[in-house]
Amino acid sequence: SSLALAQGGAKVTHIDSAKSVVDWGKSNQPLNPKVPPDSIRWIVEDCATFIEKEIRRGNTYDGVVLDPPSYGKGTKKNQHFKIEQDLSNLLGNLSKIISPEIQLIHFSCHTPDFTTKHLESLTREYFDIKNHKITAEELHIDCEIKSQRVPSGSCLKITL
Repeated sequence: SSLALAQGGAKVTHIDSAKSVVDWGKSNQPLNPKVPPDSIRWIVEDCATFIEKEIRRGNTYDGVVLDPPSYGKGTKKNQHFKIEQDLSNLLGNLSKIISPEIQLIHFSCHTPDFTTKHLESLTREYFDIKNHKITAEELHIDCEIKSQRVPSGSCLKITL
């Protein structure tokens, strides 16, 4: 999603606590000639820590792509994220760095019981999106062996 946004002209800040994910994204960027070389700032850091720093700096963003893990380890020792416990605080802090002219929220989640209705409810609680278009969908993986669709999460896209 970072590469697609950059290709569309956005200035992107990509944050992930996993260095391997950031390195993978960086290595893919030159393979996409329509993505300007300076359009993505790649940062290895815990997302919650980054957001707290941005609040102190007074920086704001016009959009966010959020795909929180069910459980994840941060970049510091004993730092972890549990979606059931930490997502509300993350969204609350994130709302402090999103500009009033928010253009995009793309919120995906692969945690059981976090349905599109749940994601929409959480998003409405923290962001002023009453004039935005909301597209919600349940994510599935198609299984060819038995022609089944295996549930794999939920996705919410909010645009002007």
